[in-house]
Amino acid sequence: YNGVGDGLLDRQFIDDENDPRPRLSDVSGGREWTAFGMERDQVDLRFPLGHLHDAVTYAHVYVRSDVEGPAELRIGNSDGSRVFFNGLEVYRNDDPRRVAPDQGISYIQLKRGINTILIKLAVYTNENSFFIRITDIGNTTLDGLEYFEELPLISSPKFIDTPDDWISIDTLTIGWNIPTGTLGLDHFVWVLDDKKTGISGGNQITLSGLSDGIHEFSVRAVDDMGFLGEVNSTEIMVDTGLPGIVMLSEPAPRVTSRVLEWDWEIVNETISGID
Repeated sequence: YNGVGDGLLDRQFIDDENDPRPRLSDVSGGREWTAFGMERDQVDLRFPLGHLHDAVTYAHVYVRSDVEGPAELRIGNSDGSRVFFNGLEVYRNDDPRRVAPDQGISYIQLKRGINTILIKLAVYTNENSFFIRITDIGNTTLDGLEYFEELPLISSPKFIDTPDDWISIDTLTIGWNIPTGTLGLDHFVWVLDDKKTGISGGNQITLSGLSDGIHEFSVRAVDDMGFLGEVNSTEIMVDTGLPGIVMLSEPAPRVTSRVLEWDWEIVNETISGID
């Protein structure tokens, strides 16, 4: 993002600048988020972007931690910078300078699970690069940290015992499995016929008052960063005109020598094509 002179760090070039939570190929401020890495500690953005001046660049990474507690965020960068950790600004430098490791140290609070780091660089005339690392308070490398350029989508839930034929009741309980291998499953969102929506903390819901006809029900998981997982859908076919079978409350054998004739009444006109 090109700018002129002072004030680059105070201008917001993307939405939700402090905590954008991007995915690859997302577009922010007219620019696309792409993955970039290097085989050394210094991240030099001149390789993908060329030599810039009077410009702003953004870099973002997700950090998964097995523990929570205080830590140090150590930053080094060329020219100006602002660093946001979990949406909070934890570091700022306005002065032009050449890059070196650990030029600034900020105290942060790691949370168990997913953390976010957003680095905003104001490039004046020096190299467009930075160092960044997380240590404990004594400058010792922390174990149990994983870094992701984007979080994997939660896989789609699989439905359990969903009827695949017409049903003659207007109340139905739908269940699904809980996807595994995610970075932080939080809850599920479901949609019925693109009209009725809801949230479930568990892995089943009961739908009541279903009208006769074919309904589409979909469900997807949401992680603790608010990202939607992959969707799964199923059809629910309701026809209350179908004859319902009433089960005995206490099933027991019945013996008779007479011929039995069964009869029933169609309450509603069927719509499923059964005569």
